[in-house]
Amino acid sequence: MFLAHIRSNGSKGKLFMIIIINGPRNAGKTTISNLLAKKLAKTAHIEIDTFREFLRSESLEKTIPTNLENAVLVAQNLVQKGWNVILNYCLREKDYQYLLHNLKSLNTTLYTITLKSELKIALSNRGRKLTSDDRKRIREQYGKGKHAIPEYGLVVNNANKSPAFVVKEILKYMRVN
Repeated sequence: MFLAHIRSNGSKGKLFMIIIINGPRNAGKTTISNLLAKKLAKTAHIEIDTFREFLRSESLEKTIPTNLENAVLVAQNLVQKGWNVILNYCLREKDYQYLLHNLKSLNTTLYTITLKSELKIALSNRGRKLTSDDRKRIREQYGKGKHAIPEYGLVVNNANKSPAFVVKEILKYMRVN
């Protein structure tokens, strides 16, 4: 299994891994994270957006720091209990830096993957019907303004690629790095 490969590949005693899946809204982060979690031994998938459900009375912007903090706490707990962790979210620069800073104390190998399709594909109904707010946010995240989603780590253009193919690309990248 792939985890055995990670443990024996000379990764400086790091037994577990954290995988950060980044990308704009509707990029396929949840789909890829779920498939990846099934392929890797003892792997938990934390969809950071789900923490917002606890804080519905606040605006999205106000909940992001708490959502990230909760995701880090859960990831730390899972790694300490012997789990690999996949975190997925639309990460702005400060969000990404927060995760890196707060996860670095764990004895893990950290991978970052950014999924980025073409805008016209991201604006299509890929598994769920998009609202006008979804379409607006997607355009903003593909733009250059404050809502733009930067690219980190391995950047995968997953346009016209099956989720299974994208997962294979990610696994190949992880075996090399």
